[in-house]
Amino acid sequence: MTFFIILYIIFLTLVFFFFKKNYKIFGYEKYDFLLPINIILFFSVLATPYMFYIVKHPDVIYTPVDTDNLDNLLFKYILLHVGCIVFFIIGTVSFLKKMLSSLIGKLDIITVGQSKNLLFLLSIIFYLLAVYNFKSLQLDNLFQIFINRNENISKLGYIYFTQQIIGYYVLYLYLLRDRLNLVQKINLGAFFITFLLSSLLTGGRTQILYMLIFCFIVIQIKRPASIKQFFKPKYILLIALFFGVMYIIPKFRGTAAWNNEGLVSVMTTKDENSYQSSQLLSDMSGLDRYLFIIDMFDRHGFWYGEGYVDVAKILLHPIIRSDISKLPKGDDGLYLAVMSNEKRFIDKPYRVDDDYMTSFPVGNYAAYMNFGAIGLLIAYFLLGGIANTLYQGCKKGRFKYIYFYTLFISGSVAFSNIGLLNIIINSITLVIVFVIIRIFSPGNIKLQR
Repeated sequence: MTFFIILYIIFLTLVFFFFKKNYKIFGYEKYDFLLPINIILFFSVLATPYMFYIVKHPDVIYTPVDTDNLDNLLFKYILLHVGCIVFFIIGTVSFLKKMLSSLIGKLDIITVGQSKNLLFLLSIIFYLLAVYNFKSLQLDNLFQIFINRNENISKLGYIYFTQQIIGYYVLYLYLLRDRLNLVQKINLGAFFITFLLSSLLTGGRTQILYMLIFCFIVIQIKRPASIKQFFKPKYILLIALFFGVMYIIPKFRGTAAWNNEGLVSVMTTKDENSYQSSQLLSDMSGLDRYLFIIDMFDRHGFWYGEGYVDVAKILLHPIIRSDISKLPKGDDGLYLAVMSNEKRFIDKPYRVDDDYMTSFPVGNYAAYMNFGAIGLLIAYFLLGGIANTLYQGCKKGRFKYIYFYTLFISGSVAFSNIGLLNIIINSITLVIVFVIIRIFSPGNIKLQR
């Protein structure tokens, strides 16, 4: 199996260098490591260390896949992902490019000019929402957020998303400035701290990662940097620090964080429920989940669209006034968690019991759960067109494009239930934010021609 993994890495390398040399063929005026295909290749490479690891240590896979059939599953995954990359590239240059650009262009007609008053107003709104969120959760123990992270978000609802998006917009306005005065620097520092604390309401690493990616894109657009610059000691140190945080935070999720008195005990514990080093590799790759999906659905059959009915039920609920207690959770990752934990196949989505607060994110493999390999390839084809359209908008420095491209890089733009709902919720919240701006700072609103 190691031989095929090496071939897979060679394929990714060849695609990278071919694209770097022939980027103009794909309609790009300038090479940029933020190009959609580079993002896909980066995360594909990021998954390979875990492939080598599970070949030698299959027992670390946390989903109940047949380890005796692991080589076949890995081989099928590699073939599928090669196809996904090819279809993604085709999608970036397909008819979707013009169609989506035209569609989003009609919707994206509002731009907001720079203003000290606007920056001050949005900062105040952000702080007020952050205080409200913390008070509404009534947390006696700050570390409790790590246990109840999903429940916290459901309690806060749109208020949390509104606060987050306003936070991104304030960062956007700050990062576009050439110089900051003393008051703005102090506010930016306080803002970062508040943003990080409020992000921990999710109890995870996702929002912190979003923020870093978002800031990086804005800075990169304003002042482009080459890959070589990131090999400087200070950047290597920051990357190491970031991965350290990514490793440390999940340790507070297990029972080890609550059975020991101090931080040192949590970090050094050998409790079997604590976060292990191999899990960081697993989290970055998602391979445990994807192999389980391939294994489970190949043996039992596909949902043929039933998995996406949840989204329609949730969106139509206010119109048809159905019983909210019977509505599905809207997260196909919950179904996967149930199948993994209970070692059984769910032939039709249903409302998962409230006791399940854990989700195994399925990403675009939700398309595989519904339509098999064909569905997955089509999903990546569509994703290529969407990602390319968002990237083109990023290069124009438009906030909404940058925001959604951040979601793409973090994997939240995906053809799963939770991915589709996430896009819809964020779109609605963006409209709310721009309505707020239009009401309180109408002088800064301009219409694009």
